[in-house]
Amino acid sequence: MIGLERGTVRLLPYDVQWQAHGRKHCQRIASALSLPACRVMHVGSTSVPGLCAKPIIDIAVAVDDFDGQITQAMESAGYLYRPDADTEWQRLFVEGNGNWRSAHIHVVRYKSMEWRNYHNFREYLIAFPSVRDQYAALKAELAQKYPDDRQAYTEAKAEFIRYTLRKAMVWSYLGQQIDALVDRPVGYVHVKGAKTLTYPINYGYIPGVLGGDGEELDVYYLGEQQPLQAFSGRVIAIVHRADDVEDKLVAAPEGMAFTASEICRQIYFQEQYYNTTVQTEDGRMTHIKEGNGA
Repeated sequence: MIGLERGTVRLLPYDVQWQAHGRKHCQRIASALSLPACRVMHVGSTSVPGLCAKPIIDIAVAVDDFDGQITQAMESAGYLYRPDADTEWQRLFVEGNGNWRSAHIHVVRYKSMEWRNYHNFREYLIAFPSVRDQYAALKAELAQKYPDDRQAYTEAKAEFIRYTLRKAMVWSYLGQQIDALVDRPVGYVHVKGAKTLTYPINYGYIPGVLGGDGEELDVYYLGEQQPLQAFSGRVIAIVHRADDVEDKLVAAPEGMAFTASEICRQIYFQEQYYNTTVQTEDGRMTHIKEGNGA
């Protein structure tokens, strides 16, 4: 069964047919907008095998810009435009009649944070069944609590989703090539209150990609002792902070390897002030402490 009355919350066990419905919507939208298949993807809970969900198919569509031709093409394909739901970053189209909805189509800008988040959330839940099951339990609890209040149900999920998106974002870069700008090169002196940090390594960020603090995602760069303005490298580790709102990446030149202990030692100058665990590509988790950071 596909479809649900607006404003209500009803969860169904995962149904393999949801994938087929998602593929049909993706093909229909890609054809209507003349977009490559990679610009249209089935997202949300119905796209995650094993996850309970409201029986409404969510599709994310990446466009270069919003214009009137998109609205005309989508409405010609049978989707209703919801201008009341417009934001700076997204346009919403729906499939359904009256108060009945069977699909939500989220049109966003290509390579935007919204596009990344739709993709990363789906992939993270698929890759980590334990997180998927935590989300399922939360959804079931909230569906019982708010069966006729979709807004309250959605708002109550927000904290879990924010935290999961934070973890999914850094996880998505592990083992990937990145290009970053440097704002704190080797030798940079940073004074914060009573603390004075002199950076022994280059430290920068990925432009346009936001971390958990709402600022651009930070990256430690190992293997280069000269001050840099920018760098390209491979992400070799994630820095998880348990007592902060952001995580960070660790990158190095392609082909250059560092052990978990070596990574901990090189970033200890700053991470000593946080409850930090370093995750390497092999999945190993190493907690930073004075012994392995000295």
